[in-house]
Amino acid sequence: MVRWESIEDKASVVEGLQSRGYVVSPDGGGTEVSVLDVRSFHNIKSAMASYHESALPSLIVVESHEQETSVLSQLSPGDDLCLAAMLDVQGAVRLTRVLERDAVPRLEGGQAGAAPASFLDPLTGLENRHAFYLHLFDNIRECGPEAPLSLVMLDLDHFKKVNDQLGHAAGDHILSSVGETLRRVGRGASGIARVGGNVFAVALRSDQTQATRLADFIRSEIAEQPFTAAETPVSVTVSMGVATSVGNFSGEELMAESDKCLYAAKAAGRNRVVSSDGFAKGNDETATDPVVEDFENRVRVLTERLIRNVADRGKSMAAHLREEADHDGLTGLYIRRYFDRRMGREFQKSLRDARALSLIFLDIDHFGQVNKTHGFPTGDRALRYVAGVLKDSVRVIDWVARYGGEELCVVLPDTTLDEAVFIAERIRARIESGIVTAYDGTQFSLTASLGVGIRQDSDAAVVDFVQRVSDKTREAKAAGRNVVRS
Repeated sequence: MVRWESIEDKASVVEGLQSRGYVVSPDGGGTEVSVLDVRSFHNIKSAMASYHESALPSLIVVESHEQETSVLSQLSPGDDLCLAAMLDVQGAVRLTRVLERDAVPRLEGGQAGAAPASFLDPLTGLENRHAFYLHLFDNIRECGPEAPLSLVMLDLDHFKKVNDQLGHAAGDHILSSVGETLRRVGRGASGIARVGGNVFAVALRSDQTQATRLADFIRSEIAEQPFTAAETPVSVTVSMGVATSVGNFSGEELMAESDKCLYAAKAAGRNRVVSSDGFAKGNDETATDPVVEDFENRVRVLTERLIRNVADRGKSMAAHLREEADHDGLTGLYIRRYFDRRMGREFQKSLRDARALSLIFLDIDHFGQVNKTHGFPTGDRALRYVAGVLKDSVRVIDWVARYGGEELCVVLPDTTLDEAVFIAERIRARIESGIVTAYDGTQFSLTASLGVGIRQDSDAAVVDFVQRVSDKTREAKAAGRNVVRS
């Protein structure tokens, strides 16, 4: 039975249903399916409010392509729509499809009942690749000129950057958010799935014009949505390909056609929709063989990905090599060359901004005797111990370098002389209180002599500053060692 919601010109629909063996009561009684005509309502909003109040499977009659897009974003799975101008041709076919669809309970908000867990993608909750392709191949057998089936493929643009820069957990959060958006705006689709890493698919019973309009609506919704991952705003765009079958494609051919259009969208600059009609039109205008064009698009996209991956790996490798080149392999501290380079910048910044800059020079006492008594490997262990004390004794803004053999230094930006002396005394005490174990099991302690200084206006260059602090270290040694001099 059919419940008619003030539909105009229903004679052709009734005739079509009757020709398919359905009995339609003269008064339109019955509660099996609802036919709702948007034209009989004050506006599209009130029509959809009536639709959402109904628990019946529904066919909605719309007047324009703009209404198509609005209604498609709110339809529950299994329901359908039809343009009023095409009602006499497609109305009975689409209504029959609604009547014959598998019973899927509609919940509050128009969502479908839960699918078996084996059919779902665990991250997004959408259909997985296997379930989607089963439905697609089932539906394509029923499509024809009066009941076309469209497939929309969408791929997140430059998604690898999200994983590389923010981590895979952040990438998973973005994928889940995109899945929620697709579920919200594509509710009229017959199937929505995550079919690959960052590739999604939407199948709908519609012609290509309608499917392309919905695809562009989805594209704009995603592009304008303020996604966040790891508390970081992330701009997300998608490239989309649309293909339609009217009985002229197998399931595999429809997927290949939409995939071809997806690559064309990426090759054309991303964040856009390319339909198979648009793809063919572009080839006609440029007199390009479609097969050649598809091949060139794929090569262009893959080449771009390869170049980007090589560039990213090159940057990462260069950064890693630079990091290694700037650090001492034994102690993990910065090396002398880095000290000279960065100390010059620290000096100029302190001079320009009239801010304090302090420096500590440290020389391990009697270090030559350690090597002679216990051997060079134990001497290396002693150096690592002192380097660890220095790293554990300074702030985040401070940095430590190995100036020479057993000579280490600590650079303290925005630090007064009194503060620097306090830090130096703390370092001296920690070194003295620690124990180093030689490779032969012998234990011994170390001491160090430290010189401390602050940049003065009389320092004409950084070398003057460094020389003055170095002289203080020599004074500490001359005073009997294991002391701080400033």
